[in-house]
Amino acid sequence: MARLYVCGRDAMPAHVRRLRPSCIVSLLPAEDQPPTPTSVLVINHLRLHFNDVEQRGEGAPRREHVESLIGFLRARPRASVLLHCMAGISRSTAAALVALTVDAPGREIEAARLLRERGPHAYPNRLILEHADAILGRNGRLVAVRDEMSWMDYACSEPALITLPRWSAAAARAGTARRTPARPLRRPPAA
Repeated sequence: MARLYVCGRDAMPAHVRRLRPSCIVSLLPAEDQPPTPTSVLVINHLRLHFNDVEQRGEGAPRREHVESLIGFLRARPRASVLLHCMAGISRSTAAALVALTVDAPGREIEAARLLRERGPHAYPNRLILEHADAILGRNGRLVAVRDEMSWMDYACSEPALITLPRWSAAAARAGTARRTPARPLRRPPAA
């Protein structure tokens, strides 16, 4: 089964050696981009050069970046993909939310719940999701689920690897992909 993996830049080489993904997406400025691991073909390493900012402007994620991400994912529907940014918290988790929902419209809430469950440290970049919303015609649903997610869990000492299933377009259309049970996106207040 194809998987999505999310991590930070420094952990990426070890995870690539252990997990053997066929594709990598690096979401970092050009000067922070790592070399392509030898086990991954250069054509299967998407490099998106932008900073972790949520306001439009120089260095911010642009629509073209998200179009490239969506095209890359759709061209490799059965591939296991490792997505990474600097820390594995914002840009890469936004890309993971896009990857989960790219061919699964209507499953945005379920995707956000799964991401929160598997990665309590996740806090997806809002601007990436704004662009994805527009490109995929989701009418604000991706941004809405991100805004419903609570802030990252500070109890996590550091971001850990997030492993997610890769929902296929056929399963999403047929409604046969395994659904996660309904749970609130926000954590209940501490007692």
